[in-house]
Amino acid sequence: MRAQERQKYILNSIQKNGFVSILEAAAALDVSDETIRRDINLLQEKNLLKKVRGGASSIKLPYRKEREYLRPNSDNQPERIAICTAAAEMLHSGMVVAMTRGVAMTTLAGLLSGLDDVTFIINSLSLADELLNRIKRAEISANILMTGGELSPQTHCLTGSMTTDTLDTYTFDISFCTCTALSAEGASVYLPADSACFSRIAKRSAVSVLLVESYKLGKKSTCTYAKLSDFDRIITDNKLPVPENILKAIENTKTELIVVEYA
Repeated sequence: MRAQERQKYILNSIQKNGFVSILEAAAALDVSDETIRRDINLLQEKNLLKKVRGGASSIKLPYRKEREYLRPNSDNQPERIAICTAAAEMLHSGMVVAMTRGVAMTTLAGLLSGLDDVTFIINSLSLADELLNRIKRAEISANILMTGGELSPQTHCLTGSMTTDTLDTYTFDISFCTCTALSAEGASVYLPADSACFSRIAKRSAVSVLLVESYKLGKKSTCTYAKLSDFDRIITDNKLPVPENILKAIENTKTELIVVEYA
């Protein structure tokens, strides 16, 4: 059995059970204990699991500080671009589009082209800058509507009751959301202020789309803002398998799961 197949088995076992035993994996795959240990060491070096006595367990997503939440993760850039490319294909001229903040959103904005008379409703200054760049280069023709609210110096976003009140007055043709983590219970973020805004954007749209890299699957963060059933489509990448409990939860909803290949 190839190393890639063994390592996929290890990761699947961890995502299903939270732990994989070296002895049980070696017996199931008919290889030596030492072979499984080497696989676990390699996966730990890639930050895909944590070695523990007798095997390996999942890496729980820490509750990150805001500056860490904002920092782009270049290690996941190929997956993010693949996800955002699939998302960009869902946009058409004349749409009213809502977008949450996040690195994936600025990536998505940077991929847009050939759109006319699109209205974007956002609360992120960074996202506004990226969209304005596309407009100035005549890549798209669009209007940008910023919500009201209190400007956060940490996130460069407008938040608070004025922001949520503004979002409550709109309905959207399509919305794009991100999350810090995704479990069978739903999509979660670190900041309560984000949770309030993201929830409105996800639930007030004719079509709601969640963009989530596979490394965030099977984890939880501080604030759950939407259930899986609140999204019409969930787009992720195939670097890591989708946990069984998430697949099972999606089966009972109208949500479409889209798994894209990354370069």
